[in-house]
Amino acid sequence: MFERFTEKAIKVVILAQEETRRLGHDFVGSEQILLGLIGEETGVAGKVLRAAGVNLKNVRLEVEKITGRGTGVVGVEIPFTPRARSTLERSLQVADQLGKNYVGTEHILLGLIQEGEGVATRVLENLGVDLNQLRTQVFRMLGEPVDEPTPQPLQSAVTQPLDIERIDAYLNLMQALLDCSSDEETEIWNANRELLDAGLVQTMEQAAVVMAEKGDEDAARNLRRFASFVAVGIGYSSSVSASEVEESLNFLLRVLQEVINNQGNPQVVYPILEANLDKLNENLAQILQVWAKLSFPLVTLPEAQPIAYWMAGFSALVKNFPQGDRSSNQEIAIAGFESALQVLTRNDFPRQWSAIQNDLGNAYRERLQGERSENIEKAIACYQLALQVRTQAALPEQWAMTQFNMGQAYIERIQGDRAENLEQATACYENALQVFTPDKFPKESGMARKNLEVARESLRQGAIETPERAIQPLATLPQAQQSFLIEVLRTTWRSQSDPQRVYPLLQANLNKLDENFAQVLRNWATATLDTASLNRATNIATVIYHFSNLIVYFPLGDRAANLEIAIAGYETALRVYSYETFREQWAEIQINLGIAYEERLRGNQAEKWEQAITCYENAGQVFTRETPAQLWASVQENLGNAYRNRVKGDKEENLERAIPYYENALQVFTPATTAKQWGVTKHNLGNAYLELRSGDQEENREKAITNYEEALQVLTREVFPELWALTQMSLGNSYSHRLRGNLAENLKKAFNHYQNSLLVYTAEAFPYQHRQILDNVRLTTQLMRNLTHTIRSGELGEQSVSSANIFEPVEAKQEEESFLTQVLNAAFNRQEKPQVLYSLLEANLDKLNQEFVEQLQKLGSSAIQALKVASLKLAAGELEGSLLKSNEEFSGSTLASIFVFSGLIQYFHKGNLERNLEITTAGCETLLHPYIRQFQPDLWARTQYILGTAYCKRYEHRLGDRAENMERVIECYKKALQVLTCEDYAELWAAVQYQLGLAYHYRVRGDKADNQEAAIDASRLALKVYSRKAFPIDWADTLNHLGVVYSHRNKGVKKKNLEAAIAAYKSALSVFKFETYPKKWAMVQMNLGGVYCDRIQGNQAENLEQAIIYYQNALEVRTIKAFPQGWADTQIGLGSTYYYRGLLRRTLDGAEDFEQSIQCYKNALQVYTYDKYPEQWSSIQ
Repeated sequence: MFERFTEKAIKVVILAQEETRRLGHDFVGSEQILLGLIGEETGVAGKVLRAAGVNLKNVRLEVEKITGRGTGVVGVEIPFTPRARSTLERSLQVADQLGKNYVGTEHILLGLIQEGEGVATRVLENLGVDLNQLRTQVFRMLGEPVDEPTPQPLQSAVTQPLDIERIDAYLNLMQALLDCSSDEETEIWNANRELLDAGLVQTMEQAAVVMAEKGDEDAARNLRRFASFVAVGIGYSSSVSASEVEESLNFLLRVLQEVINNQGNPQVVYPILEANLDKLNENLAQILQVWAKLSFPLVTLPEAQPIAYWMAGFSALVKNFPQGDRSSNQEIAIAGFESALQVLTRNDFPRQWSAIQNDLGNAYRERLQGERSENIEKAIACYQLALQVRTQAALPEQWAMTQFNMGQAYIERIQGDRAENLEQATACYENALQVFTPDKFPKESGMARKNLEVARESLRQGAIETPERAIQPLATLPQAQQSFLIEVLRTTWRSQSDPQRVYPLLQANLNKLDENFAQVLRNWATATLDTASLNRATNIATVIYHFSNLIVYFPLGDRAANLEIAIAGYETALRVYSYETFREQWAEIQINLGIAYEERLRGNQAEKWEQAITCYENAGQVFTRETPAQLWASVQENLGNAYRNRVKGDKEENLERAIPYYENALQVFTPATTAKQWGVTKHNLGNAYLELRSGDQEENREKAITNYEEALQVLTREVFPELWALTQMSLGNSYSHRLRGNLAENLKKAFNHYQNSLLVYTAEAFPYQHRQILDNVRLTTQLMRNLTHTIRSGELGEQSVSSANIFEPVEAKQEEESFLTQVLNAAFNRQEKPQVLYSLLEANLDKLNQEFVEQLQKLGSSAIQALKVASLKLAAGELEGSLLKSNEEFSGSTLASIFVFSGLIQYFHKGNLERNLEITTAGCETLLHPYIRQFQPDLWARTQYILGTAYCKRYEHRLGDRAENMERVIECYKKALQVLTCEDYAELWAAVQYQLGLAYHYRVRGDKADNQEAAIDASRLALKVYSRKAFPIDWADTLNHLGVVYSHRNKGVKKKNLEAAIAAYKSALSVFKFETYPKKWAMVQMNLGGVYCDRIQGNQAENLEQAIIYYQNALEVRTIKAFPQGWADTQIGLGSTYYYRGLLRRTLDGAEDFEQSIQCYKNALQVYTYDKYPEQWSSIQ
């Protein structure tokens, strides 16, 4: 690899190895290569990096932050990581592309930038280095043109229709570059920047092969140099090699020669095409056009004419070739016809010219790629050109055939008035029939008459429905918004809802599948259906319904947005499919709409279950027990699921309603006829019994186990692996909660079922389920394994208590059910509805006193002691049954109740806040006993998290020493992270990292700059889990916080920090929309106002204008009535911005700015009064 490396490049590699040893690592990564490039100060790369403000000190610090230090044990030969090896290999490719026979430090740096990922690029980005600008500086140092091509979206010739005009523009640019002097090259590049894209690279590479084939090596070499320059500039790597281009060109020339030699005989040509189907692609279409453009000018007209004539013949053969990809064949034909017309002009060869225009019209009319309406217009234009030569008098048969073809085009035409198009089609067919008489042309006559009848009938009764005719854009909606919708619905119609046709279209446009698309669908459908005939409306509603069925199961893109689109589609389809007119179809849509509501991720999560229930109950009006039984049973099962998951209403009542629905479904679903549905319903029925707490809980759990075990009769691992694993996990949960039998045996069964489920739920395929089961396994095994140690240590001696009293208060039994007991029961049993607890607390505010705190502490201590004793008896096998119930960790236990209650009371807004937080602290500190840390680290870590949150609230409300409170916050979160790892507790780990970032930002003690860096690091760690797709709200919250920290950051370049803040805020706004999250949207708008007011980059006046807009946006939500403090803060920010704008203007307009500034400050004083907010009041004054 290193044979072509210069001395300086070799030194970079040696220095990289030395940096590896310094860090104690056993590998050379991209980060060490970066350090080596900086260390080699005399090379181009070192100079460019230093000029960008990158030095060894700051890079070493960043590298150590990311990778840490190694063990220090380093071998003699240090291997390269795959990323580092790839970087070095890319440097070789870059050198080749730039026409160099050596590899210098500049090529290594360009290779590193082109790699685009890895620690090195992360380090550069962390230091605020713009990689594109860095690449530009390298080119400047090398003496290459510095106005690099702007990266363009790569247009694959396989997915985009062939653009004849653009290829002509490419070829003209190439000719200009080949003809100019070296001094003129930069000027030509700059004048043609809009052409610098992947298509130009491909065309230049193809042209180079063509020129080499013609013996012009100088032109070929220069074209390759031009292509390499553009490719490096836009970061493009060609998917087609020069050898592949040469192979395609040779095939094209060979087949053209065969066409000429055999006078276009398909019996000779088609076998050649059949043997080379892989070469019949759109790359060949482009090569054909390039070859023709470059070749025809080099020969005389008599020499070119037969080549062009048979090129058109070859195009006609390819167009009608029945094998291969039809779309590619059409593109090759169009390229061939267009190329032939360069030679066969109307003046020199009118008859051949008109024949090709007719054939080209047919090709455009049948074309699959491109916009259908545009293709039809091009076809009509070609036919009209052909008719300039093909007159009835001179060429009657050809005239009639072109008239017939044009009639077809007018019948299919999308643009223009439909009635006028049908009139034109009628006229064309009537013209054709003047020549195509039944006696002379029976076939053509029959076809023309049939089509004429269709056109006339369409005029009488309205147009025959086609996708293009029925699905039209509306003038009342923006074209940009509805064009993709129109394309999707037409494709759904044409393909008969084939996912293999529709899904690729969706995949290519994932960025357009958002809530805006759902609203456009609603708007378009409402306006279109309201004015359409019943027949057309039914067709459109059917297409929308089928598309909704496709999008609801589309596996890519934003799942939440896909569901919103599906819901919009189902709801609009129901405008046509009503109960009165299409009863069964209406009921079917109701079922699918109910399912979409169930899975909905946005909006009110309680309301969605109510909407689903309404849909299923609607469907139940049609699908009764007397109708097809399967449909009735499906509705019953869906109703069972909806009631089991329902949020509103009493949980127990919902479960009791769900169970009969499942039992109804099981009257129809049987293991013999509907095995999967029977098994799934049995599983869901088991879930309902497991969750049910009313009645005999012991019996409920036995019924749950019975249903799960019966489900496994049909849900086998071989046939239904995921459902089998899910049921195994459910059985594990059931046995871990079982009240009957020996507890040790039940836990063993639970462990076995969990292990079974892990055979399918692997970390790679099902990360969430895998983590969940590992948690359950840990809870099941940890107690028995660790308690054996407790017995052997003799810590508890022979002390024992009865199992019935394990979690009873030892000393707090003065009342049959004390207030503390009531509170803990309310907290645990209704933790999903804290209002039950809050109502109890509100009615007993006087009891939330110091005595309550002491009772809570005493109860916690007693519970821990009892847990030790229970553990001893469990390990000894003496414990039959148990009151050990857990919800995740300790469902139903006193400790779990204390845990839940401690978390909830800190959010109780009545009574004395300081007392409430004191109660939280007391409860949490009870649970932080060393025994819990040893045997239940998960609970201990979660408690640290809750305690940290409590101290955070003390900080916010100025209760106690603020600096000390924030230190306690950080301490708690750090302790939580001793247990919570990203691998095992990803979501909770990310939440702690996010909160830790906030804590460091607001920290009083310590170095402010260091605290800011710690805040940034913690927030970035949170983003490892908080992706936009999986956790959009958390992702956006974290980015907003990063924006706040960057806007106040002390380290780094202020200008770059502010730009980083702007980027973070704008990313957050991709989730926080005004319509869905108005409060958060307004918060980010205000933050953007602040950062634009301080912005250094760009025009100051424009920045201030933008800041004012953002502040005014925020005030749309932050009103004085709804958010008084938020409104006042925004007024202060707006006032400051007006003040700065006034200073900038210093004109009459500036005086007006000062007046507005004063008014904003006065507005803020309406909220920040001297009595309530003296600090803010004095600051504003």
